[in-house]
Amino acid sequence: MQSQLDRIKNYGRNSYTQYSSVPASIGYTQELFGFNPMKWEREIEPLKYEIAKKEYIQSMEEMNIRTVEFFFAMARAHIQKEMALSNHENAERLVEVAEQRFQLGTVTREELLDLKLSKNNAKITMQEAEVNLREARENLLNFLFLPMDTQIKIELPKDISLARVDVSMVLEKTLANSPKLLELEQSILENKRNVANARANQHFQANLNVSYGISKTDGYYNQNGSLNEVFQPEFDNQQFVAVGITIPILDWGENKGKYQMAKSQQKVAEISARQTRQDLERHIVTSAMAFNILKSKTETAALSDTLAAESYQLTIERFMSGKADVLRLTTSQRAKDDAHLQYLNVVADYWHNYYYLRSLALFDFEKEKDILFEEETLLNARDN
Repeated sequence: MQSQLDRIKNYGRNSYTQYSSVPASIGYTQELFGFNPMKWEREIEPLKYEIAKKEYIQSMEEMNIRTVEFFFAMARAHIQKEMALSNHENAERLVEVAEQRFQLGTVTREELLDLKLSKNNAKITMQEAEVNLREARENLLNFLFLPMDTQIKIELPKDISLARVDVSMVLEKTLANSPKLLELEQSILENKRNVANARANQHFQANLNVSYGISKTDGYYNQNGSLNEVFQPEFDNQQFVAVGITIPILDWGENKGKYQMAKSQQKVAEISARQTRQDLERHIVTSAMAFNILKSKTETAALSDTLAAESYQLTIERFMSGKADVLRLTTSQRAKDDAHLQYLNVVADYWHNYYYLRSLALFDFEKEKDILFEEETLLNARDN
């Protein structure tokens, strides 16, 4: 819809002023041989909505991954504090025994000084562990939007329900559900749309224009017109209908160049999509295979943790009886601490990789079903 007002001022012997108006006109323009964007929007827009749903589900799974990371960061800090406290208590006890044995001549002064140094280092480590635990606890509470005075008790998961996954099934589900692949499909469709648009523009074009309106002119020759008169409602005999066709004659090769550019961009998008899909397939297979050995690694790390703890306890007893030196004691303690932390790291890797596979495939491996976007549940949660 349009509205128009014109003023003509004629100077000279036959001076006059003329006004003309089109208070309202309705027009319609139709491309006769042009590009139809609605055809492509019917394919692209539903795809965009599907991508948005998949990305929302994936973001929720990534939240699970972040939760695992914060949880095990606090668990690691908690265990390091417990180990530091235990090592400090053992160091105090061993220093007392070493001083007695030093008086008897069964412990050298160098060994006694090494134990005192270990005791002092254990105290420093215990203080640092306390600070690290406080920071990790605050990070977890802040991430979960919980008050800082919330009490937390760390309990490591003991059972691993999912021992392994079917690599081919993970690959199939990821290729079917991945929003990244849908984005590549959207990019290819958009480039095809651009090619179709450029192809249509380089051929014969014609636009049909139809308009209908009412107009009025006031003032001519020696009679001056009035601006108010051209907007008075007497328009019965001054209606108009216009029909026209617009045809471009020459574009100097611009549309042909745009068409070639659009075709080139489409090829680039298709090559990039194939490369991205291949990289994703390799990454999926590697991640699934890495996950399948984590249960075995967890069991091995648990055994190493148990053996190292028992070995350290026996070394303490041997040192008490004078059958082990300080070097052996220090080495056994370090092996015990490393084995315990290694076990925790393997458990953390298992749960991190478990939720990572879920975020890739958007598939619940325990329930054996796809993770779906539940719009009604989301809306109800938002309203509440």
